[in-house]
Amino acid sequence: MEIGERLTGLETRKELLRGILGFCTIIATILSLLGGRWLASMIMRPISNMIKTMEEIEKSGVPKKIIIQNETRDELQIMASTFNRMIDRLQENLAKQSQFVSDASHELKTPLTIIKSYANILRRQGLENKDMAEEAIHAIHSEATRIQKMTETFLDLTNLEKENVLERNKVDLVSLSESILKQLKDVYKREIILHFEENPITIFADELKIKQVIIILIDNAIKYSNDKIEVFLKRNQQHAKILIKDYGIGIPEKEIVNIFERFYRVDKARSRETGGHGLGLHIAKSIIKLHKGDIKIKSKEGLGTTVELFLPINNENVED
Repeated sequence: MEIGERLTGLETRKELLRGILGFCTIIATILSLLGGRWLASMIMRPISNMIKTMEEIEKSGVPKKIIIQNETRDELQIMASTFNRMIDRLQENLAKQSQFVSDASHELKTPLTIIKSYANILRRQGLENKDMAEEAIHAIHSEATRIQKMTETFLDLTNLEKENVLERNKVDLVSLSESILKQLKDVYKREIILHFEENPITIFADELKIKQVIIILIDNAIKYSNDKIEVFLKRNQQHAKILIKDYGIGIPEKEIVNIFERFYRVDKARSRETGGHGLGLHIAKSIIKLHKGDIKIKSKEGLGTTVELFLPINNENVED
């Protein structure tokens, strides 16, 4: 016996289900496309901003930062943050370069004005007034020499900033200091006393650059003091220490924080008389920094100044 029944309702429900599935598939596809486009836009936005910013920098020549709108903390934000830090350093270097050009121009302006003034006097009056002519010639020679020394200092400073390679060799600080002090005593006829606890005291360093630092510091002590100058050499397991002490006019406490800045002079009038142009301590600090060392200044107005140099002893393999 067979029993049969028409499945009209089942066929209808099957078609309905097929229609629903098709509709859901279409909706899911549309949503996927929209979601993918939105996600791609969100991912590409920082890259687009970076490209746009780079194009603006290329056209204008002015460094600009990328504007980070959302804190996503992903790789793209890290890349944008790194780019912004690079721009910060670039702006800082550009600002320093601009300040250097401005300061150098200002420093050169005064001697050039003096030279031009005396040259005009000679042009108008000739050599008829012998005293005036001698004064003009002396002033022109003095200011020209000052410009030459200043230019040499500028070149030293530029080379320090461009070259990071040091010619490291074994240097005996005791022998080096004795040689420097003998030369300075003969030239300046001043009392400069060297103290050391042991001999030799050796480090691995660029001897010429360390010699330049010591000369800069002793020369400053000679310029700003009339009493004796003392140099102390010490060492421990990590560092060799060079201490240069004078008993001169000292430095006001509020000025010490700026003392290593380019062209900075505590007493501008006194520095002009002694020929200083405010670059010596900046150069000294740059050299010590290249040697992975440190430099500190302690001073009291009217009592004198002490400069301490700390240089690593076992730095033979330190990368420059």
